[in-house]
Amino acid sequence: MLSSGESDGRWIGPVGRIVTTLVLSEFVSQKMASFTLKPNKEDLLFLKRLIEAGILTLVIDRTYSLGKVPEAIRHLEERHPRGKVVITVRASEDSAVG
Repeated sequence: MLSSGESDGRWIGPVGRIVTTLVLSEFVSQKMASFTLKPNKEDLLFLKRLIEAGILTLVIDRTYSLGKVPEAIRHLEERHPRGKVVITVRASEDSAVG
C-alpha cells in the first residue's frame, strides 16, 4: 500500500509515486489502493473504529527515539522498511533537546 502524503513543490503531485507503485505491484504481493481525503474528525473516528475492530492493521517496521532520527533516515534511504518507521517523542527527550 502506498501512503503518498503531500506533494508540495511537485507539479504532477503524487502521480510519479502512483505510477511506480502500479508497475511494482505486478511483482509483489501487495496491491495499490488510491484515495484522496482531507483529514477531519469523522474520518479519524472511522479509522479508529476500523483499527479497534481489527479490520485495518497498521504495519510498523521500526520505532526510533527522537535522538536516533539520523539512524531512522538512513534506514529509510536504504529502502529496508517493510512498514512505517515511527519516531517517538517523550517529554524527557524534549527537555534534553531544548
